[in-house]
Amino acid sequence: QDYKSIKGGKVEEQEVSRIGGFVRKLKDNMQGVGLDLHATIAKHLLDATRGAMLYQQRFMNNLEVERACVEGHRWEGTLEHIETMVFRGENVRRVARMLALATLTYG
Repeated sequence: QDYKSIKGGKVEEQEVSRIGGFVRKLKDNMQGVGLDLHATIAKHLLDATRGAMLYQQRFMNNLEVERACVEGHRWEGTLEHIETMVFRGENVRRVARMLALATLTYG
């Protein structure tokens, strides 16, 4: 009943105290075991996927630099990014592609 009323309503219409009460009730019913298990699993997943998040961040940075190259933004930022890629020991093909794109767009 409580879950349906919270889940079915709009977020803007929810009261923090009501949601907090629901969570406390849930914790009391589970005697903390379910929430502890959830927290443990969440921590394990975060630790296991931290490398994936780092890869995703690097991918997004590369994409941003590629966009900057195509749009003709400053050369120095692209060169600095390429140097960072080399310093990190990133895949040689990725570095070569970035260097080729920079060379083609900046001349």
